Amino acid sequence: MQRKMCVTQITDSGRHIFGFEKMKLTLFIVLMAILVSSPVAGAPIDTAADAAPKVIILSYHKTDGRRYPQAWYDFQLEEDGRFMLTNSTNRSQREALRAEVPAYVADSLAQIVREEKMSKYKEHYTQPHKILDGTSWSLYVRLDDKTSFSSSGYMAWPKGDGLERLNTYLGNLWKLVEGQAEVIDLWER
Repeated sequence: MQRKMCVTQITDSGRHIFGFEKMKLTLFIVLMAILVSSPVAGAPIDTAADAAPKVIILSYHKTDGRRYPQAWYDFQLEEDGRFMLTNSTNRSQREALRAEVPAYVADSLAQIVREEKMSKYKEHYTQPHKILDGTSWSLYVRLDDKTSFSSSGYMAWPKGDGLERLNTYLGNLWKLVEGQAEVIDLWER
């Protein structure tokens, strides 16, 4: 038994549209409506951000006297082109968990670094008072244009919330990829 195709005519600017062509036109109209109503429609393309250097290595570590470590993230572009995130937060000093992350993470990290002006951080921040068992942190960033910078501190931080923003981003990213992580031995790397 043959199926008969619907041949109901619809006229659009003098053309006749039949069956599946009507579906294609409907799909096209719906997609155009979504594009036009999109908040980015008509927005200028930020070529400066597209051309901005990408993060290829980022290490962020935070420890305190009560819990070692509080945050311990290493992001790196591997020789095979994969981006990997290593996390040894709340683990022994010898082992860590490692998982592949999407390539867009390099752009997201670069955006945080740029917006928070992390390359302008002082080399080291210190508290004028002697405090034992306080919090220390370190940050190292290398970009694909071969520039790099580092900063660290003990009971003192740069102004703004850049480090907290970075820690939150890495923590949330880790929650997404933790299920695919493998245990690695840091002493055998």
